[in-house]
Amino acid sequence: MEKGRYLLMLAIGGLVLLVAMAVPHCGAWAADVRVIANKGIAEDSVDANMVKDIFLGKKSSWSDGSPIEFVILESGSDHDLFLKTYVKKTAKQFSTYWKKQVFTGKGAMPKAFASEGELISYVSGNSGVVGYVSGAADTASVKVISEQ
Repeated sequence: MEKGRYLLMLAIGGLVLLVAMAVPHCGAWAADVRVIANKGIAEDSVDANMVKDIFLGKKSSWSDGSPIEFVILESGSDHDLFLKTYVKKTAKQFSTYWKKQVFTGKGAMPKAFASEGELISYVSGNSGVVGYVSGAADTASVKVISEQ
C-alpha cells in the first residue's frame, strides 16, 4: 500500500509540474496575433483599450481625424485568440454584440475575410483600415501596430 501511495504522489507531482510548465506559455499567445493597419495611418502603436474600442465600434477615427474601418477574419484560432486577448469576448459573444448593433441601428457587421491573405490585401489597399493576423503572416505590405 505504501508503494501505491508513493506512485500516486509521484504522478500528481508530475502533473503539477506539467501544468506549471504550460502556464507561462499562455501569456505568450498574444504575440501570435498582430494588429495590422494600412501604412498610411499615423499611429505606430496603440494601447489594448483602443484596440478593443475600435473592434467594438466605439472608436471611429484615428488621431488625425481620418475614419477607422476595422476588418476581421471570419473564424479560426487566430480570430478566437484576437477576440479573447483584445476584445475580451468569445467569437459567439462578438457576433451577438454586432448583431445587436445592427438590429438597433447602431452599426453594421464588420467586413470579414476567409483568409489572412485576403484580409492583408484589403488592409494594404484601403486607407484607415485596421485588422489582425497571426504572427506568422507576411505583413510586408501593411504596418504592424505595436501595443503601448
